[in-house]
Amino acid sequence: MAGREKMTKHIWTKVEDARLVESLLHMVETCWQADNGTFKPGYLQRLLNEKIFSCSIGLSTIECKVRFLKQQYCAIVEMLSNACNEFGWNDEFKCVEVEKEVFDVWVQSHPNAKGLRHKPLPHYEELSIIFGKDMATGEGSETSYD
Repeated sequence: MAGREKMTKHIWTKVEDARLVESLLHMVETCWQADNGTFKPGYLQRLLNEKIFSCSIGLSTIECKVRFLKQQYCAIVEMLSNACNEFGWNDEFKCVEVEKEVFDVWVQSHPNAKGLRHKPLPHYEELSIIFGKDMATGEGSETSYD
């Protein structure tokens, strides 16, 4: 691999996470989201231009983090809306609570949930504003009979 430099993985701090979520909320409030809940083209560059991150963070790093936050949020929403209702939300610690055995079975068919049992997601409420419109919930869906 001559000529290639090893890329170092950026470790996000709690402050950077909070700044990103705050910036995404601001983008939602200032109409940078399309009607389907996705962000309009150019949102990553706008985030980068806001100078809220260190200079070492690039577009791909921000994009990966946004995608990761969305993945975590969607997995938690799916767990909490599960018909068996064995999943609960601990508002004090901002995490999903469920028995280990139930969680282990769930993860077998929902790999995006791996590692989310008792893992804090401190910006869950804000992420529901940011990503809530971008999820298929089944509400308003119709069958061919309808």
